[in-house]
Amino acid sequence: MRTSMIFVVAGAAALGACGQGNQSAEASSNLANTAAKAAKKVPYCFFKDASSKDWAASAGKDGNVTITGTAYVADGRYKAALKPAEIDGATARLQLGMPQNDTGFSTEDGWWTINQTLEGSSAVQKVDVLCGAKTLASLQVKRKG
Repeated sequence: MRTSMIFVVAGAAALGACGQGNQSAEASSNLANTAAKAAKKVPYCFFKDASSKDWAASAGKDGNVTITGTAYVADGRYKAALKPAEIDGATARLQLGMPQNDTGFSTEDGWWTINQTLEGSSAVQKVDVLCGAKTLASLQVKRKG
């Protein structure tokens, strides 16, 4: 009885593995990309519409894009900051976030000055500053020359 049970389990495992090697690399890649997009969640926006202002984007001497702006956070335990950029060709997207305040101080009026340079962004022409699914600013990069 035990021997026949072992054969049944081994046979089921062998049948389960059938056809696994027939998938092409392209199909596997498409499946992985689809899963990654589905897993990406839109972050929650902690900011009201009037809680950010003065957004601008400009290129420095090295060609890298710098984004500036201000955002309001009432609770001094947190600060306003941009998360790392997602660069897709000529467009960069940045999420405004509210991480813990690790600076050791807070602002007097709650308005945080934001100044972030995107390394390797010489091809970027447009910057979108987002808060969750909402677009706070859509900026054209000012380049000299």
